[in-house]
Amino acid sequence: MRRRDLLSGGVASLLLPGLFGSKAHAAGALQDSADERCFLFLYAEGGWDPAVTLTPMFDTPGAWVEEGSRLEYGGGDLPYVDHFSRPALGEFFRQYGAELALLHGMEVPSISHESCLRLLLTGQSQALDPDWPTQISGSPQDRPMPHLVIDGPAFAGNMSERVVRLGSEGQLPLLLKDRLADDLDNDKVDPQIQALIDASVAQRSASRADSSSYLAGHAQAHLESVQGLSLLQSQAQGLSLNQGYPGCTRDYETDFETLFTCFDAGLSRCGMIRHKGWCNQGWDTHQLHERQGINWEDMGEVLLELMAMRDRFPSVKERLVVVVVSEMGRHPRLNNWGGKDHWTWTSAMLFGDGVQPGVVGGLDEIGQGRNVDLSTGGSGSVRLGPQHLGDTLLSLSAGQVTGTPIQALLRS
Repeated sequence: MRRRDLLSGGVASLLLPGLFGSKAHAAGALQDSADERCFLFLYAEGGWDPAVTLTPMFDTPGAWVEEGSRLEYGGGDLPYVDHFSRPALGEFFRQYGAELALLHGMEVPSISHESCLRLLLTGQSQALDPDWPTQISGSPQDRPMPHLVIDGPAFAGNMSERVVRLGSEGQLPLLLKDRLADDLDNDKVDPQIQALIDASVAQRSASRADSSSYLAGHAQAHLESVQGLSLLQSQAQGLSLNQGYPGCTRDYETDFETLFTCFDAGLSRCGMIRHKGWCNQGWDTHQLHERQGINWEDMGEVLLELMAMRDRFPSVKERLVVVVVSEMGRHPRLNNWGGKDHWTWTSAMLFGDGVQPGVVGGLDEIGQGRNVDLSTGGSGSVRLGPQHLGDTLLSLSAGQVTGTPIQALLRS
């Protein structure tokens, strides 16, 4: 979605003005939500190797270290592993290192990609609880696309009304503009009849939400979803929810512009974008571990595009939090096939509004995470896990925190 398209497009009448109260009320809700922090999750699918660039392991016995690697310090004296084949990543650390927080030694206790991913995003391996971005994103009454998944995972749990997928082929704008119906054999429903049907469904949900029955909560969630969809449809004439694949990989610049425009307009609070490595080759390198270095360099280029796009949206930049993660790490040693197997300890990178730059945690002499002091980020007694990361993000979002945030990551 191009920002200029949104600003130049007209706003249609709301389909359900009685339920929203008025267009002015809806606009006011969007304005209020624009004052909150917004969150971008950039997810590296497959399990990255932090030792290639984030966690120096030069002194770890038996650990594989890429030939030509060297310890370097970026802005703010942030330590990282530099290599001549990764100029974009090095440039990112030099320019923006003073903004970054690195979280090392976080254990995601599983060797299954799916379990690790669920643990990383929810703190639990099997429960159906919603993930951190879904919890943070808020109600569709406040913004029509609370958590916009441009590409990547989402565990919506019992808050599915908060999650909106753009679609692998851009189906969302087709649905909003009713263009998918052109490809169907069925006759299209008259717009006035469809509006009456929508209003009837919403009114029934509203009446059930007011009851004291068990289904009242589900009816309220459905009502919020209907209201959010109605508000989004009212904006759809001015939206072009673009995504592109100019070559073998995603057009991340367009993805960032789409998401930041939604943040800027108060349409969304959270967004998920997946990074599948250079040319979508993936991060799961049980063989050909040199792909990790290639993927990290590609990630460096993506991060530089992110920062350039952030500068184009100053109102978003001042309240944006970026979380860069992968579901697992890689073993310190190479296996017999020239790759690295799964490792339960990994790192995460955060930066943005409210995030305290620096390094929290670390690895011991065999590459496992050291226990930390949550208040200082140094040595302590706490074993870092995804729940600590989640509670930190919930704290940044002013959400309900059930555990203990990593205070060392929070700017006082």
